[in-house]
Amino acid sequence: MEHSVQQQTNFETENKSKFSLREIIFKYLAYLPLFLLSMAIFIGGAVIYIRYAVPKYKATANMLVKSNDDNSISASGNNDFINSALFGGKRANIDNELEKLRSNTFLSRVVEKNHFNINYFNEGNIKRSNLYGKCPFVVEDWKISDSLTTYTFYIKFTNDKSGMISSKNKTLTANFSTFQCDSNIILNGIQFKIKNKINDRPALNQVYVVQWKPIRTATIDIHQQLTVSSTSIKTTIIQFSILSENAEEGKDILNAMIKEYSIINIEDKNRVSRATIDFITDRLAAVTRELRDVTNDLQDFKQKNGILDIQKEFGFYFDNSYINIKAIDAIDVNIKIMDLLDEYIKKGFKENRTVPVPSSLGISDLTLNALIAKYNDLQIKHERDSSQLLGNSQLILDLNN
Repeated sequence: MEHSVQQQTNFETENKSKFSLREIIFKYLAYLPLFLLSMAIFIGGAVIYIRYAVPKYKATANMLVKSNDDNSISASGNNDFINSALFGGKRANIDNELEKLRSNTFLSRVVEKNHFNINYFNEGNIKRSNLYGKCPFVVEDWKISDSLTTYTFYIKFTNDKSGMISSKNKTLTANFSTFQCDSNIILNGIQFKIKNKINDRPALNQVYVVQWKPIRTATIDIHQQLTVSSTSIKTTIIQFSILSENAEEGKDILNAMIKEYSIINIEDKNRVSRATIDFITDRLAAVTRELRDVTNDLQDFKQKNGILDIQKEFGFYFDNSYINIKAIDAIDVNIKIMDLLDEYIKKGFKENRTVPVPSSLGISDLTLNALIAKYNDLQIKHERDSSQLLGNSQLILDLNN
């Protein structure tokens, strides 16, 4: 009896399990069309996105800032700010260089010199394709009426030397003007020229887009896609990376940044060299005049006193006093150089100008040479930071002090 009850119970459980599975399958089978429709929508959306989304390319570059074992300012004054930035320096100097490379002032200079604010596109039915480096023509000789406005122009060539242009209608079916290559074009108060490249021919009836951006706008766009960092706290390698719609454009931006960085450092170093040369030139002119006067006075003395040969007449006296006279002259020259340096610095403060002090004038005082190098360091840093910071910022106030 118990065996029959157990079999019946197992049978009912099996039927219940089969019924539940069948019920679940039929329950969700009713939504099968919805599942298939959802899959079709998702797959179709992915295909469309892959087909029409604008890809982003990442370009990366590394720059080595060489460092010396001695990070202090050398006694000769040669290890100034520029040398420490280019060829070595403390960790703080690397951090300062990172901030300069990220600054809008530096990026604006890169954008303006390399025309990264002018973009060329191929106008498609759904999206635009970036034509950086591949556009068959260039637009030059811009004369912009409002440098804070972005201008967009649609261009279609009807032959190799002429075509249609519009700033409103991208299909160029209305509101367009005609143009000739290498001739001045005036549109919306803006003047420019379209010049064909020698080895390229524009596609006829293809709509090209030329966009001119303000330097500030283009700088902000690049800044948002740019990353500048140090690879390690133990190294002096600076790494650049940027996201761009065009791989060649990203690479050129990074190369331009590295090149411009070197140019700026060389310019700063040349400013100190020019100041030194000007100072020495002025001093040489003064010394030449003094020597001429001394020579004339000596000649007059010889003639008045009938002295034919000073060395012969007073040889013993000159032999003993020559060394002393030479030492006195050297001290006198150093005193005059220091007086001129003092006057040079005071005049700079009075005229409120940031001119580097000559860094090497043959002065043997090690402390003075170190102070001159440090002074030039602060002058250059003040000039750079004052263009990026407000005058009442704590950093500027500290530099002024």
